[in-house]
Amino acid sequence: MSIDAGAAQGLAYYAATSSGVLAPRGWFCFGLYGSSGDGLFVTPQPFETDELLPPARRRFAGPIIESDSTFWQSPGRFDIARIIARVFPDQVEFAQRVIREGILAASDFPFGPYPKDRLTYRSDHIVEYQTPPHSEGLGTDSRWLTANDTPINGVIILQGEPPDAAILNVRLRSGMNRLTPYIIHQFERDNPQSVPRK
Repeated sequence: MSIDAGAAQGLAYYAATSSGVLAPRGWFCFGLYGSSGDGLFVTPQPFETDELLPPARRRFAGPIIESDSTFWQSPGRFDIARIIARVFPDQVEFAQRVIREGILAASDFPFGPYPKDRLTYRSDHIVEYQTPPHSEGLGTDSRWLTANDTPINGVIILQGEPPDAAILNVRLRSGMNRLTPYIIHQFERDNPQSVPRK
């Protein structure tokens, strides 16, 4: 998907740690890195570092673009297993292996998609989704986003074997929604489903 001139003028590339995203020009970004992976947050208003860290960690109810890279060789495997249980039935053995560890209850890994999510599979390792307004779904599975009257669009990409996960959530201001497909497509180009292990 090529970006038309009008959309290109409204977008910029933001990067921190090992990840980057397209987002509306003039927004603010902040990156986090930890043992489970790294995250990048881009919002229309600046925010304080304390707002992203415990104990004061906030959840965003407004416009935001959030990208998250989660590593399977870390506590992030629990998040990846939950995602696989929800939307990647071909990869279910990884989820079952994590459940068999017995660290978390099997009930913490519900199988099957959220009832209201709209899913579009690009492959058995890539799913695009939309979580509707005021609904639970993949978009609100994020530790950072709460539901409001605007849908959350996103994509999850499993990478490698066993899989890491690259996750993008996009919730834009009214009038900016035409930018969403470009943001998601660029994220998919930046995060191929097959990546070599170091």
